[in-house]
Amino acid sequence: MIGAVENSKKVPLKSHISSLYRAIGHLQQCQTLWFVK
Repeated sequence: MIGAVENSKKVPLKSHISSLYRAIGHLQQCQTLWFVK
């Protein structure tokens, strides 16, 4: 956990937000695919 926190400090905040949005979009795509089935 501590190592992850240290690594996250090195990464800029914008990339964190963009990766978070990407993960949310991926989850939404998976949900829509599941609903289509």
